[in-house]
Amino acid sequence: MAISTKCRQKKADLKKFTQSIQEEFLKVSKQVARLVKEEFEQRSLAELKIKELAAKLKYHKIPDLEITES
Repeated sequence: MAISTKCRQKKADLKKFTQSIQEEFLKVSKQVARLVKEEFEQRSLAELKIKELAAKLKYHKIPDLEITES
């Protein structure tokens, strides 16, 4: 009986953790989409915004991004 209770608790914890990861991913995706549309006067400002966003992440990492000038 005690083993099945622990198993249920672990499954519930895993489900909650998975949900947290998905929520963070959606939130970050929206923020990155906004950054893509934003125009920066200097490249360093864009890099700073990306670093600020990356510092807030708990479960994800932002891979090397390519900053293009238009």
